[in-house]
Amino acid sequence: MLLDDRKAFPFKLALLPITLWLAYRTAVDYDIAAGLAPALGEYDHQRLGAFAYSYIIGMMVIGLRSIEWTFTRDSFRRYRDIHGKVELRNSSGVGLFTDALELLFNLRGIGWSWTQTRDSSKTSGSSAPPSIAGLITTLATRFFIFDIAQSLIQLMYPQLDTAKGGTIYDASLPSYVQFFKIVFVNICAGCLVWSGIDVIHLTVAIPSCLFLGYSTSEWPLISDRPWLSESVAEFWGKRWHQSYRRIFLVIGYRPLRRYFGRAGGVLGAFAVSALLHDLGMWGIGRGIEPWSVGGFFLMMGVGAVLEGIWENVMGRKFMIDAWARRGFMGTHFVSPKYRPGKWAANLLLDLLAA
Repeated sequence: MLLDDRKAFPFKLALLPITLWLAYRTAVDYDIAAGLAPALGEYDHQRLGAFAYSYIIGMMVIGLRSIEWTFTRDSFRRYRDIHGKVELRNSSGVGLFTDALELLFNLRGIGWSWTQTRDSSKTSGSSAPPSIAGLITTLATRFFIFDIAQSLIQLMYPQLDTAKGGTIYDASLPSYVQFFKIVFVNICAGCLVWSGIDVIHLTVAIPSCLFLGYSTSEWPLISDRPWLSESVAEFWGKRWHQSYRRIFLVIGYRPLRRYFGRAGGVLGAFAVSALLHDLGMWGIGRGIEPWSVGGFFLMMGVGAVLEGIWENVMGRKFMIDAWARRGFMGTHFVSPKYRPGKWAANLLLDLLAA
């Protein structure tokens, strides 16, 4: 257990502006891309822009979490799994320091009192924790998908394979060709982000399990097959990676829900997400695009609210669902023996689920 909140609050309040200032200065003064370039053998640190973007977001996350920790009313307690039984962990000395590090980097709260799931094994969706070999296999699969997605984007748009970048819009193409290219590159970009986040997660998880004494059950996959989502709310609230869920709830959802109900809370959560993703670009000196980046997340919030209203009034009834409930999706347009697409789709799903 960390310090009792009633005793620690004056100290936390005094440290808050210092923490926020240090997070800001660290974000804007240190060029992590330039620092990583020699280690990665990259002569042009501008080609590491995504690393810098992630770093800036990480500093903002530390700032937002420090705000939560300052004003929380409850002390955070860490639990541990002892022979299948979850018990409160009482730390002292070095243990308090390691608990502080654990609290800082444990974004999902697995094993902590501020999450609903104290038993980390329940987050993995499986009764048996994965093996180290399984995590390594998943890492290799995710990296393969990541590299394919990025390669397809770069092959379709050679101008994007530069540090400067370029647009995916090409006015010289017929409108229908441009449309399908944009749709395809967006699908590839979605796969790129999904698999890339999993790669980062597993790159940290595997050494932690091998050398720091963590169980693999404490490192469940950070996303849950987002392509199976049946709604906007399910996609963002459950199946997409939940690294920042706590921040969005505490900083965005709860304050606005208090005054504007659930719809206000949902929009507040997505507004925090919009700021986080847009300001990350500003932090690396590439400007901001509030309408295209921030607007994307705000519209997702609007979609989730409208979706909830529709579901309350109509239930989950859409035209495609009406067709599906009448068996149209099971129609044999050709004999199942002559369907190479089904074989390829099964192979792709097996790769994604690995």
